[in-house]
Amino acid sequence: MSSSDDGEDFLGRCDPELFVQEGPAAPPAPPPAPPLQERNQAAPARRRSPAEAFYDAVFKNAADAKRESRRERDERRWTRKQSFVYGEIEYASFEATLRKIRDDLRPGQDVFYDLGSGAGRPVVAAAVLFPFRACRGVELLAGLSRLAREAKGLVEAAEWTLGHARPAVEFYEGDITDLKFHDWTADGDVVLVNSTCFDDDLLKAVADLAEGLRPGAVVITFTRPLPSPLFTIVDEELHQMSWGGATVFVQRRDGEDARTPFLERVGRERWGDVDG
Repeated sequence: MSSSDDGEDFLGRCDPELFVQEGPAAPPAPPPAPPLQERNQAAPARRRSPAEAFYDAVFKNAADAKRESRRERDERRWTRKQSFVYGEIEYASFEATLRKIRDDLRPGQDVFYDLGSGAGRPVVAAAVLFPFRACRGVELLAGLSRLAREAKGLVEAAEWTLGHARPAVEFYEGDITDLKFHDWTADGDVVLVNSTCFDDDLLKAVADLAEGLRPGAVVITFTRPLPSPLFTIVDEELHQMSWGGATVFVQRRDGEDARTPFLERVGRERWGDVDG
């Protein structure tokens, strides 16, 4: 969610009909009042896991990504483009979603992508949380891509004491719908799409391309599922994000190996030489 000081109302830039059913996540019920003698005692700080502590250290002094996004969109005269509105995950919500799919991933399903990766927060979160071989982000805006590369540098420079090998963290500056630039369908196993403000055309374009993922691949979208008959929703749940509540859809790619039919359908001349 963009803060009030950059003059942008996150939900106001999106289709309001998307939020009729969704809206802000309901706050948890308050706990019962403690006994009187305990009320003046300070509550202990929430204990962070080593993974969360690493993540927080990477972004502790990060620049304001929302402001950077708005600055570049103003320069490009993209301020009114709904699909570029900036919002960020909440670490705990993202962790809860990844934990749901962890046990269902097969050996070799170890490449994570974030499409529209912003300043890199989900990519870094995925890297610290689970033993992916590679965690990659694709982002069109140059300013956000620069912030993501700064985060990558911090990840690589820091001492790694987590319980799995350090994944390769990579960011690509370009269009998520241009597979000739970078084909995320070739090796993507878990693909995140922060799609709350995607317009219909962009969401449909991503869905069409995602049909080229291998069967069993997982795509996570926000607010709306992929408009594709080749994906089955295996989980949906309302989670808190930086802008409020968002329904998180976990979808699995159905069917036999679809890579070759996919290339035949879209035409090899469009994407160039892509291995099947």
